[in-house]
Amino acid sequence: MKKVFISLIPLFFLFLVGCASASGTEKEEINYGEELENVVTDIVSNGAKAEDMINAYAIMWDGAISQDLSEDDAAEVLGVSVLTVRDHFEVSSDNYGGFSIDGDFNSVLASLKAYYSTNGSIEEIEAESDRIGEKLKELNTPSEEYEKVYDEVVQLYTLSEEFYELAISPSGSLVTYNEKIGQLSSDIVSKVKSIEVIMPAE
Repeated sequence: MKKVFISLIPLFFLFLVGCASASGTEKEEINYGEELENVVTDIVSNGAKAEDMINAYAIMWDGAISQDLSEDDAAEVLGVSVLTVRDHFEVSSDNYGGFSIDGDFNSVLASLKAYYSTNGSIEEIEAESDRIGEKLKELNTPSEEYEKVYDEVVQLYTLSEEFYELAISPSGSLVTYNEKIGQLSSDIVSKVKSIEVIMPAE
């Protein structure tokens, strides 16, 4: 699946470099703008981590439904060894001399969620999201110049929270799950581009 968040990181990084090198505003305003930019970068970076998990859920969900999910497939999707897959999923020999992931899609998703819980991925995303939320609270008194940008960043944070939830607790059907991925990804990309446009030039 296409990785949307990874493509946003270099886009916004280049924007930050351009803003940081400009001049002509008071130091306090410059610092506020940089803090706000850092929040956006952190949201996108955390989103990239969630996106890897979300893509893995979608791929393995589909494979479980079609009963065509081998341990090698799972290892490739997760970027781990076959031994690690066997530690976290039920497997059995198939008709081709290999091993397949056992169980219906519910058990496969439960095992995948347990894996992400065990390796700390879920906790890492939740902790970073909480930290970003606290940072936004610290920045909630923007000057008139940054009021609109701040509002847009808060909306981006809200969208990202919905996106993170797809990685933390996937639900619904595979069809609705993929629809949510597509819609939220599109909304987040649009919001980041909007912030890039309206961010005051320093």
